[in-house]
Amino acid sequence: MFSVVGFTEEFGDTLAVVHSKWLTPLKKEVFWPPYKDTKVFNKAVLRGEEVSDKWKLYSISKCYYTADNFELAQKKLKLAELTSDLQTDSEDSESITLKSKRKVTRPIRFDSDEEYSENNIPRPPSLNNLRPNIEAPNDHRYEAGSASAGTSSNYSSKAINIGKVRELTHDSIRPAKELIINGSEAISKSAFEILLTNLLEIKQQNKKILNLLDQKESLAKSVIPDDLPVTFPLKNLDDLVSFEGYLTSKSEGAHAIVKHWSGFGGKDVSSKTSRILKEVLSDGLAKDYNFYGRHTKKAFSELKLNSEIIRAVKLTCNGCSTREIEDVIKTWLKHAPERLKKKKQNNNND
Repeated sequence: MFSVVGFTEEFGDTLAVVHSKWLTPLKKEVFWPPYKDTKVFNKAVLRGEEVSDKWKLYSISKCYYTADNFELAQKKLKLAELTSDLQTDSEDSESITLKSKRKVTRPIRFDSDEEYSENNIPRPPSLNNLRPNIEAPNDHRYEAGSASAGTSSNYSSKAINIGKVRELTHDSIRPAKELIINGSEAISKSAFEILLTNLLEIKQQNKKILNLLDQKESLAKSVIPDDLPVTFPLKNLDDLVSFEGYLTSKSEGAHAIVKHWSGFGGKDVSSKTSRILKEVLSDGLAKDYNFYGRHTKKAFSELKLNSEIIRAVKLTCNGCSTREIEDVIKTWLKHAPERLKKKKQNNNND
């Protein structure tokens, strides 16, 4: 999976395509590889290179799109740039003036294992080749209905009136040549391709939403078993050992719990998996684990809890793989010490 992300104002509101697993679970930050060469960076994205200690963590303002392949993600990048540039005249001129005067400042980031040093935090490398220059069409200004009098334009072309177009159904989409436009002007080919791509994507998303709704209706409202010997989130090793014994010995109870977890919300694999983990494990317990049990920590992959979480996510996430869910678990466990440290700092401030 690939994502089109926008960096915060500290980095000039730039956009880039990254591998989705580089994003943190809440999609508020992204790990950035230390590559300044565009070709090397693209290879890292395509391979889905694993995050290492040399990578830096940067804040992002928004995750615009996700796509299954790199080429589609690049198209989404172009679309994000185009739609963000097509503003009204006053807004566009004001934003250009503001952006030209904006002072770039470095983000303040606290690592769990090292002290903050402003001089040691570099900005993400500029990858101009990753963002092809996209200019708005110079020949037309698109307005639905009649063009309002007195409307100014950044472009010298005249406005056109777009008439009614036959309503698109969920079964078919008319070819471009059948679109009827009132006036002597026609929508440019590139603009129509973008429109058609969005409509097809909306169609696919609607199908997925309907499938998910059907699945949720088929799942009866689940309740946590009364004989569960622990309460969530699990706070210590004794709680975890007791819960592991319950999952192993009580198959019906384990099935009810998995069914309960599958009802947790989440727009994708990452958010759904993270929400289950947050419900089940406290950060104080999670900090003692990583996925494979390396560096003196315990192995989460060997727990019955791990397999049950994967089973719960797969119940409502069609097509998601075990590898995707495991990658989210790895990242969530990795950041447990940092989350715990921030909570303590907040408590001390209060």
